[in-house]
Amino acid sequence: MNLQSVFKMPEWVCEYCDSSLISIQHGIVEEINLNMARLSNQRPCVSIVIPIYNEGVSILNTVLSLSRQITQYPFEIICVDNNSDDRTAEIIKVLSVTYCFQNTQGCGPARQMGIERARGAYVLSADADGLYPSGWVQGMIDVLKKESATCVYGRYSYIETPKYKRYQLFFYELFKEVLSEIKNINRPYLNAGGISMGFTKVDSLEIGFDIRHIAGEDGRMCFDLMQRGKVVYVRSNALRVWTLPRSLNRKDGSFFDKIRKEIMKLYSCLYPASQHDTKVSQNS
Repeated sequence: MNLQSVFKMPEWVCEYCDSSLISIQHGIVEEINLNMARLSNQRPCVSIVIPIYNEGVSILNTVLSLSRQITQYPFEIICVDNNSDDRTAEIIKVLSVTYCFQNTQGCGPARQMGIERARGAYVLSADADGLYPSGWVQGMIDVLKKESATCVYGRYSYIETPKYKRYQLFFYELFKEVLSEIKNINRPYLNAGGISMGFTKVDSLEIGFDIRHIAGEDGRMCFDLMQRGKVVYVRSNALRVWTLPRSLNRKDGSFFDKIRKEIMKLYSCLYPASQHDTKVSQNS
């Protein structure tokens, strides 16, 4: 882990934070559409699927970061509106992306609709509040193809907020990434997150996402993909995604409470999980 590279937010991330209140009037739509005209074609190689629920504030920055990719792979962006009641639909519909509406609530149903609409041979899963480095598409697909993997997943870091300073987030992430290395030995699916994850369209369609309204649909997909082949942890900091620390605002304790809970789970990670049906199993 390159400590210096994540102790502070990269300059490119700070640029988005400085423009967090961008609006359609600021020329962002024009830039996105021009960029997508350059990056996509009638037969995209990659489909980026983004489930969206009330992300009218952040979705422009997310799509803007994706439209600034430097890659040889033509790609499309599929935004799946999951019953948003803010300006999400209005904003997405003026962008050069595919808009879908999924009225069954949950990330699983939204991601499932996305892969069903995908035209690319490869699918990348993204989140609507993520900021993606310019090499993300190229790097993730390169690993997926080179390693002949059934699934790849990458790292992410949190954007500093008034509540959480970057140095606090850094040490929390450092601890989490040490745990991730342990989990990756026998249970990599516990690390896989929809914010930065890739697989082939064929495999994902045959398996299908869990369409229940339940957390962990991304890890469940990864677990099922593990049964078909190799899962690869993409450790490159250059491909690290940045996101707001929303998950840390949940009412389930302090940093120390979260760390304690993670440590208590470690024993089970020392051996592989038993086979089970991810479409009916419950979260522990």
